[in-house]
Amino acid sequence: MVAPRGRLQELKSPASANSCMIIEYACVDSGEQELRSILLTIAVCAVTISSAGAADKPLDKDFLTFWTSFKAALQKNDKAALVSMTKLPYYSQNDKWLNQAQFTPLVGKIFTAPVRKCLLKQKPIADKDSVMVFCNDDIYIFVKDKGKYKFSEIGVND
Repeated sequence: MVAPRGRLQELKSPASANSCMIIEYACVDSGEQELRSILLTIAVCAVTISSAGAADKPLDKDFLTFWTSFKAALQKNDKAALVSMTKLPYYSQNDKWLNQAQFTPLVGKIFTAPVRKCLLKQKPIADKDSVMVFCNDDIYIFVKDKGKYKFSEIGVND
């Protein structure tokens, strides 16, 4: 009978956001003699996608100021304020670029009561060039446009 003995250790490189898992096993044959020490090293090095390492990145002070105003607009269902905090033209999910006049009537459909409630509860996550807020199956993305943060698009959280 082979009895596995194992240990698991996680190595993190301080120079990168990569992490590796190393699992070592030594097999002993039913108490008689140690056959060979078998070292099974499984290196599961996941190159961190931009959003996975983003949790460690602090939010920009400018974004925090913007987020306070954006949340206030969500709470009040202030459509005019939400439009002013959106990067225009806005690329709709219908593959069309919308100007302010075209986007304004859609604000209530984009920021429905359940979506507003969800967004108000979520914590924004800083990414390389944007800030994301996950809400159900969607990712609300905010970018800096001409020095100011704006709501820019909705992506699919798959």
